[in-house]
Amino acid sequence: MPQVQYKSLMRATKDEREAIVTAVSGGLPPGVGELGKVTNGVAAVCYALFMGAPSVTLAGFSVTKMGHSYNDKGKLRRQIAEDTFVLTQLRNRGNVFTTEGELSAQIGLPLVRNRDDIEKHMASPISVARS
Repeated sequence: MPQVQYKSLMRATKDEREAIVTAVSGGLPPGVGELGKVTNGVAAVCYALFMGAPSVTLAGFSVTKMGHSYNDKGKLRRQIAEDTFVLTQLRNRGNVFTTEGELSAQIGLPLVRNRDDIEKHMASPISVARS
């Protein structure tokens, strides 16, 4: 099992978060979406890529379903347009994948089921540093 080690944790400001999304995806043009910022899930994808992750696979993620699967109060998901735009920008990187057939069909992210599928899509095998 891979292990992750870290030296410290720090919180990114809203400006830093948006700067990372912009650096990785090109950012959101004015007028896209209701809030003009991506969800934490898409920001996390951008952060992982920004920090040098060889690939990112989205699982349990949708840009068509309203609300959150963990929320029994029916809270609306308001950043669908923003997430859709940024994920569409990321689909051509060659290292962003999904396990969700619906997300693959809507955004164009490669559909993967296992590590072998991911390696088939990438130019070189994935190496995981282990301690």
